[in-house]
Amino acid sequence: SVDCEGSEMQVLRSVDWDRMNILAVTVEDAHSDSPAPEYMATQGYTLLHKQWPDLFFVKTAWWQSI
Repeated sequence: SVDCEGSEMQVLRSVDWDRMNILAVTVEDAHSDSPAPEYMATQGYTLLHKQWPDLFFVKTAWWQSI
């Protein structure tokens, strides 16, 4: 879960997504205008659910395999 009081994108960009095998992640989006969905899509993740203030992502390849 990424909840960094406004620094969520900095944290997401610091992750080596090719090296880490993270199947699911939540990201706080308290302002409903986060660039996280677009960024996470470029890293191979699908936005599965929104429940304010959180965005729930899953690794697309894993999600499609289950």
